[in-house]
Amino acid sequence: MDKIEKIGYNEVVKKFKAFEKSIIKNKFESPKVILPNGEIFELAGSSRNVSPAELGKDLTGAYIIHNHPESMHDFGFSKDDFSFFIANKLRLLRAVDEKYIHELITDLFEMEFEDIDINDLVKLDTEKVAEKLQKQEALNRNLKYRRLKHGY
Repeated sequence: MDKIEKIGYNEVVKKFKAFEKSIIKNKFESPKVILPNGEIFELAGSSRNVSPAELGKDLTGAYIIHNHPESMHDFGFSKDDFSFFIANKLRLLRAVDEKYIHELITDLFEMEFEDIDINDLVKLDTEKVAEKLQKQEALNRNLKYRRLKHGY
């Protein structure tokens, strides 16, 4: 079992980056979990969604990365992802798709948010609408969301 000694956002993201590159084109979800004690678990993906809860470990404070297979997502987290984050009291939920890295967290960064009129929303492209909706969902659940271009 792999383990990291120092646990923090920067150390975890450094560990996640190589994994992200290896799973970005997978046709199935593939998660990696880093527990607060530094233990690292990689779960084998399959054609169905894989739940890190299958580890049978307490995920409180865990950092989790997974991919969103192309054409099987809406450029953001699903309602299940949001619910899983809250129910398991995760520290960070991160997802990678063909264009973006998505992060869900309770603190560590500020989330830029601006109300938008529905008439203005319809003028935006699908990806921008998805980002606005992700931020609204995060705000509704007292969380913070951000989306970053990854360039992989």
